[in-house]
Amino acid sequence: MVQYGNKPEHEEKKIMRDSDKFVFILSIVVSLAFWLLIKLSDNYSENFDVAVRYQNIPVDKQLTSLIDSSFTLTLNTSGYNILETIIKKRPGHLVIDLNKCNPEKVSGNIYQIKKSDLENFIASRWDLMENEITVNKEKLRFILEKSNKKTVNIKVVTNLTFYGQFGLYGLQVKPEKVTVYGPASILDTLQSIYTNQIEEKNLNRDKTVETGLLNPSPALLRIVPPKAEVTLDIEKYTESVVETAIDLSDIPLNIRTFPSKVKVRFHIALKDYNLINNNSFKVKPEIKGIDLNKVDRISLKIARKPAFVSGIRIEPPEVEFLIIK
Repeated sequence: MVQYGNKPEHEEKKIMRDSDKFVFILSIVVSLAFWLLIKLSDNYSENFDVAVRYQNIPVDKQLTSLIDSSFTLTLNTSGYNILETIIKKRPGHLVIDLNKCNPEKVSGNIYQIKKSDLENFIASRWDLMENEITVNKEKLRFILEKSNKKTVNIKVVTNLTFYGQFGLYGLQVKPEKVTVYGPASILDTLQSIYTNQIEEKNLNRDKTVETGLLNPSPALLRIVPPKAEVTLDIEKYTESVVETAIDLSDIPLNIRTFPSKVKVRFHIALKDYNLINNNSFKVKPEIKGIDLNKVDRISLKIARKPAFVSGIRIEPPEVEFLIIK
């Protein structure tokens, strides 16, 4: 028979002990939290060794050397700010924006950033007050040399697929050229700059894409502008065929081919279809290095074709011939 009633006394005592333990632990956690909040609200002084690098260097200059590559930064601020700086700001590294630090020319190719400008920049970047920051150096010095420049073409790299009979009719890139700044030893061998590979699938209409440019030597070269806009001209294509006579005008012998006419198959955009006629192609025998007296068949080649066709095939690709004496 099942008995109903109050829990045994030993179970009630165990529950009370567990409850007391929880309250005790909770009180410790709360106490520690309040203690930590109080401590973080106090002011502290903390030193950081900071390595520097620079960005937004003037386009006609090249950074060649750091006279002062690091400094010691002292933060005199609350524990909250120091903890946030350590977690979020990575105080061991600082990227200095020359557009915001007023670099001064000292002499020759030597430039410097004054202590006050550096402290102001750090305060703004790290959301601190200027009086909370102290830099141990009066200036940071570096060398900027005049940079050589060269204008080169942009070459577009693509990996495209198309829907149905659509295909790439052409492309335009803006700008067509870029200016590259850097050492003359590298610029002398630089002929062009390539885009990042443009990947598009199932294209059936025109599309404009902004793409970055590949810097072959990022540490030494700068490309202006660093991006380009590529417009892909997409058209629908069809296969067509024309019949044309074989041109024998370059043959030193009097010959007759069988057949005398061949078919030329090709792909063409629909908008150019009406521009094609029987005279659009010129087909000639390929006789280079061939003794016509020792063969009875010759291969054919395309000697002239419109620029806007592709996928050209000659049918048949070779013909028999007779020498007429």
